[in-house]
This record gives sequence, C-alpha cells and structure tokens, in this order.
Amino acid sequence: ANYVIEQNLGGVMIWAADLDDFSGKFCNNGRYPLMNAVANIIRTGQIQPIYISTRPTSTSRTYSTIKMTKFTLPLQSNALSSWTSWLTRSSPINILSQSIVCMTRINPVLFNSVNINLCSHLIIIERDLLSIDIDLFQSTLSLDILKQLKVMKRKNENLKIFYSILGQWNSKHFDLLRNDQQRQKLNKKIEQYLTNYTFDGLDIDWNIQVDQIPSLTDKHLLSTWLLELRYLFVANKYSLSIGISGEKHIIDSYYDFNIISKMVDFIRLMAFDWTRINETSLTNRVNSLENQRYNYQFNYINWLINYIKILGVSSKQISLSIQTYGRLFEFIYQNQYLIRSSRIDSSKILPYSHICKLLKTKDFIQEYDNKTSSSYLFNFKTKQLISFDTIDDIQIK
Repeated sequence: ANYVIEQNLGGVMIWAADLDDFSGKFCNNGRYPLMNAVANIIRTGQIQPIYISTRPTSTSRTYSTIKMTKFTLPLQSNALSSWTSWLTRSSPINILSQSIVCMTRINPVLFNSVNINLCSHLIIIERDLLSIDIDLFQSTLSLDILKQLKVMKRKNENLKIFYSILGQWNSKHFDLLRNDQQRQKLNKKIEQYLTNYTFDGLDIDWNIQVDQIPSLTDKHLLSTWLLELRYLFVANKYSLSIGISGEKHIIDSYYDFNIISKMVDFIRLMAFDWTRINETSLTNRVNSLENQRYNYQFNYINWLINYIKILGVSSKQISLSIQTYGRLFEFIYQNQYLIRSSRIDSSKILPYSHICKLLKTKDFIQEYDNKTSSSYLFNFKTKQLISFDTIDDIQIK
C-alpha cells in the first residue's frame, strides 16, 4: 500500500475479496483484515511507517528506480492508427486515483457482509465465456444476486461494478475473436448484457500462461478488439479494464501497450507468478517475482511497474494486484527445507482465513523472508511450505 502511494499508481486490485477472512472468526483482526489494512493506508494518500512487533525489525523499505533497456515499439497498422486517433479525441480515459478494486467470484455471503465502502470498484467473475455458446451469452446471475448488487450500489453511490469475462488464457479465446462477424456479434452481446444488468463496465481477464507460444497476429487481435469495444462503449460511457500477466516475456509478446493504454480505463497488473506444475522456482504472491526460468532478474514488481510505464502506460492507469490467499508447495528433497529449497507448486490455494487457522496449530512454523517481504509456513513432517502475506507484510509492500 505504501508502495502504491509512493509510485503514484492508480491503486490496488484485491484478488479475491471472498478469500479474506470475511467472517472475522479466524484471524482475530475483524472482518476483511487484509482489505482493511490496504484501505487504511491507501485512503490517507500518505506514506506511513509500519511498526512490526516481530521480524522484520526494519520499519521502512526503499524502492529504487530501475534503469531500463531501450527498445522500439511495434508499428501500428493504418487501421489501428486511425481508430486510435479517433478514440483519443472522442473518448478520454477516466484515470483512477488511489482506487481499491475488489475482484471476487459470486459469493452471496461476501455481498451481505463486506463493507462495500472499502471498494471503489467491484469486479464480478461469473464464468469463462467459452463455456457457453456465443448466441446464448446471457446472465446466470440470480435475482437475489442482482438485488444484492443494487443494495451495494445504494450503500456506496460511487461504487463501479464491472463484469469480467474470459479468465485464464486459452487458445480458443483467440479462435472466438478471429472471425470478424463473430467478434462483432459478441461485442453487441456484451453491450446488451451490460445495459440489461446495469453494470458500469467490462473487465477482460486476459492472463497468459508462461508456456504459451506468442503470436504477433494474436497481439494485434487483442488491440483490435479493445478498439472495437471502446468505440461501442462511448455512447453509454461504459468503462473498460483489462487484467494482464506480470512476466516480461509475456508482456513483450502479447500486449501492445501503445494501444491498450489508450483504450482502457485501468490495467490490473497481475504481479505474481502463474502456477507451474513440476517446476522448481520461488513463487510467492506480491513479492519480488523471482523466477528461475524466464529472465528472473527482470521479474519483480518495481521493474515491471517501470517497464510498462516506458511502454506507454500512465501510473494512474496501473492497479497493482494484491492477493488474499496463500499457495502450497511441496519440497522435493529430504532435509532441504529452506525457503529457497527446490519445491513443486501443488496448485493448491489456501484462503487467508484457513492460513490463520494453521497459524494456531503446532504443525507449522512461521518464518519471514526479508528478500520477498513475505511470510512462510513450514510443516517438516509433511514436507510442505505455504507462501502468504500477513497484515504487516501487505502494509510494507
């Protein structure tokens, strides 16, 4: 939270709000302790010293600006240039100011219990678009859920509610968009959907897995689609956001930020590693993004922030992702139980409330790592490690 203020970013994106301790029964810090920790700093707009009763002893952290390597942006086609010029004149982007974007799955319990004033934006994830036929693109939101969303808007008149589509990248996503007529039909369906259910905007969850093979055609296709959506959204003033992966080789291969920055209201920078089965690398949530496979010296948050700014993104358009869950790892070798020992990512996600329950047991030992500013739990009997963030960790970051 301090880092977001220091770098003058647009705000944070919390994923997922329903994985925080929303009942307040497990972590002894009230409801939504992680979300409140972020909000308490973000809303002040001022850097605040963080005092930690246990490790680490340092109460401050320095963030250095990374010297960037020069590069050349790809040339745009005449069609893209023409559309970009029109949209720049006709549809100025609404830049966020220290916003808190709460992203969540459909969860009636959360909708009833959350202090909605914690959020400036609420992004609802319902399903993967590809699970249904394009002609049947319609809501499965129940009447009760729609009523809850209206109640949340009444409680916070400034709340903006977005509907999110796609999810984790799949090659079929591009298949859906490659046909011009099919894509135009999809665009109309999306606009109708937003209108029927009084959403304020659309979020495109365009996260790319590390093992996908890049294509320049796909990169331009995403830009074209964003141009079309922005053009379509102008009349009703719908907002548009996009979630992007946080690794350098993916950023270079899949996103044209010269276009994206002009089309979207904000970018959710997913600054954490994707799950890698059977791969040994140190992965944690909001941390230095160390990765032993793809240019690990580049993959950490401060470098990524500076990098996409050079690519054309305004600081105020960047919403830095913060997660409310931990990830479970299993050690590969006997008697090697250090934070940086070889391990396998099990793909298991643990909500923060569940981690708080584990902290109360004698099975796990908690350690703090200064390099990643993150906490870890060790279980030497089961050879398991859990990476997560406490309230103190979140505040430092």
